Amino acid sequence: MEESKYKDAEREASKAIEEMLGQVKPDATDLVSAFIARGYARCHQRRCKEGLSDAEQAVDIIRASVRPNPVAAADSWRTLGYMEWKTGDVAGADEKMRKSLQILSDASDLPNPVMVAAHIVELGQYQQFLNETHRKAEGPAGGR
Repeated sequence: MEESKYKDAEREASKAIEEMLGQVKPDATDLVSAFIARGYARCHQRRCKEGLSDAEQAVDIIRASVRPNPVAAADSWRTLGYMEWKTGDVAGADEKMRKSLQILSDASDLPNPVMVAAHIVELGQYQQFLNETHRKAEGPAGGR
């Protein structure tokens, strides 16, 4: 039953991506969110290499943005780290997840509740990664 939810999520995200890519100027944050959603849906169906490709596309969109939404930017880097972790690149995953935390730390223009909520999500996934890979947090990102 749970597998069908991920298939449905993948299908919906793919449809949204297709529609947005058909627009003259799609909203970058919405497009990033759709790639992230599809990436997680694929990875939860044991297709993390495809999820990695979606995460890479999300990061590419963020890199091309003039002023990316900091939460979307952090989410895209965290997702890329997650996908690298699940495809076996533990060192790359750690680097990407720490980058996501740094993006949030540098984003002083976010309202406090948004910042706190985003940090909780980012730190939660990073802690899960550290626990499951038997690693310890290093430097400023892990110490927050």
